[in-house]
Amino acid sequence: MVTWTSSQPSRVEVDAGGLVTALAVGNATITAASEGRSASTDVIVSGAPVSPVSVVPASASLSVGESLQLAATSRDAGEKVATRPITWSVDQPSRVTVSESGLVTAVVPGTVMITAQREGHSGQSTLTIAPAKAIFGLDFPGNAGVNKTMRFEFTAPPHAFPATYIWRVYPRQQQSYYTAFFWGNNGSFYGSNTYYGFHPYPDWNTSRQHFWEIAAPPGGDFVNDTHVAYDRWYIQVAVCKRSGNKNVVEFYWDWPDATKVVRHTGEQYGDPPVPGLVVGDAPWNPGHEVWDGILRGFQFYDAAMSADEIAKEVASPGAVRNPWYLNLDPTPEDISDKSGNGHHPAWVGIERPALWSGKFIGDAIIRTAVPPR
Repeated sequence: MVTWTSSQPSRVEVDAGGLVTALAVGNATITAASEGRSASTDVIVSGAPVSPVSVVPASASLSVGESLQLAATSRDAGEKVATRPITWSVDQPSRVTVSESGLVTAVVPGTVMITAQREGHSGQSTLTIAPAKAIFGLDFPGNAGVNKTMRFEFTAPPHAFPATYIWRVYPRQQQSYYTAFFWGNNGSFYGSNTYYGFHPYPDWNTSRQHFWEIAAPPGGDFVNDTHVAYDRWYIQVAVCKRSGNKNVVEFYWDWPDATKVVRHTGEQYGDPPVPGLVVGDAPWNPGHEVWDGILRGFQFYDAAMSADEIAKEVASPGAVRNPWYLNLDPTPEDISDKSGNGHHPAWVGIERPALWSGKFIGDAIIRTAVPPR
């Protein structure tokens, strides 16, 4: 009778018939003994074959200064996830840096290939590095930071209907009223004439919370049902149109989510005595409805646009319709019309917002942090 034994049974086991099974990487000696005699053989257990490496994401776009964490996995012949170390490399190290853990940071525009390698197998990720685009905006201080007024105005505005407005906002929390912009009488308030505005409206049950609002005649405040989330960027859209003998106004306060909308349908009214379009503060309550936060990315149109047209204009102004007024990167010194139509606004008084600067990351998403006041 032959007796089989293994010097390292945790690595290699052997049964009564001499069948050897590898359990773990390493060496073991298998011994066969019978009637006082024995013979041995060494068994070497190597690592299981490793499948090609998979890198996630396989492709991505970054802007200069942005970072991305890559992940790499591979599986052995038994479909277990391999845990042996990954080595990361890049074909153009001047364009990106890559850490030992696969964290990539974009440095110079261009296209690069990141390779993850393990035991002779490799996987790749292709990254496109775009230049960081500088962007600008108007940083309004809110009611507490203004003595008289802080606004600019168009004294020959487009018609109230039809019209579409696209703009970008970063609201900070303040008490009482805000103004992003108003179309209405440029002077005293006339509640029985045409006007509209789109901005946060106070929840009077709290001290500092607001709803998103359409202000429209006759003296109406039409709001959504959830509080404004402050200290974040929004793309906002207002579509103003006529349907029969009614005025219809739609305020998409977190575009492109079409469910986040305030709608109002009301009677048609005549134009006010002095029609105007003002940005940053209300003309009939100056100094008390000043925007708190950043305004930028202005695209104003003298037509009521469809959702498809709006999406194309957000992505590329002028793609389907020439804006009536365009200034994506306004500064306190330059609020001029970049559309070529010559619809230049002017500041009212001497007070000005501060200059805000940041950068675009990816497809029209602002990721630059804005510090609180």
